[in-house]
Amino acid sequence: NNNSTMTKCTDGKNRSQIPFLSGREECDWHGIRCSGNKIARIFISENNLTGILPTELLHLSELKDLVLFGNSLSGPLPASLFATVTTIKTTHNGFQTITNTERSSLSKLASLYLNRNSFTGTIPHSLGLLTKLRKVSLARNELNGPIPPDLFGNACSLTNLNLRENNLSGSIPTTIQNCNDLKEFNIQNNSIGGNIAPFVPLSLMPNLEFLQVGHNELTGTIPKEMFVGTEGKLA
Repeated sequence: NNNSTMTKCTDGKNRSQIPFLSGREECDWHGIRCSGNKIARIFISENNLTGILPTELLHLSELKDLVLFGNSLSGPLPASLFATVTTIKTTHNGFQTITNTERSSLSKLASLYLNRNSFTGTIPHSLGLLTKLRKVSLARNELNGPIPPDLFGNACSLTNLNLRENNLSGSIPTTIQNCNDLKEFNIQNNSIGGNIAPFVPLSLMPNLEFLQVGHNELTGTIPKEMFVGTEGKLA
């Protein structure tokens, strides 16, 4: 049940500044919001939380929003959370990996904010299977390798993608043209190369408003056609 799960989730230092286990129902605890009698939202930010994310969170079947930014959590982030949660925000922590990504294809996840952590390795290809995913920020980590073309699948619904300040290389995948709703694309401060001219025909990406590609290894010139009809929206 919710109470036994949340008891395990707040062991040790993780409850040092939070009035958990106070004798009240868990729906009355600080940072907890319920729908009916089920925990639907956990908002515990800037509370000096440490340690790894407890796997017992997976037992909260109605959890929709997990917001834990500004703590000192570390270790893996289980992709199994993506199956039910719609928003994950763990900005400013020390998470290092995303595990079990092969299970994430049935995700309800819409917003994923993992910037300013310690993620290493490559961007998981399976993020492209998350057909409801709209906003992604992986900025300011230690990710390397190319941007996977699978990130922009045929059913791409991305509106915001921020990959700035990593160690990414390779070129910009042409599959980005599948993302008709994309408004923001930020890859600043990486080592991404190739010719910039052919990668973004704005006729296929009519909603693009913010394009930041500086401090990379891109070549070529930006074609005038990229600015036709944008009315100064591109930055």
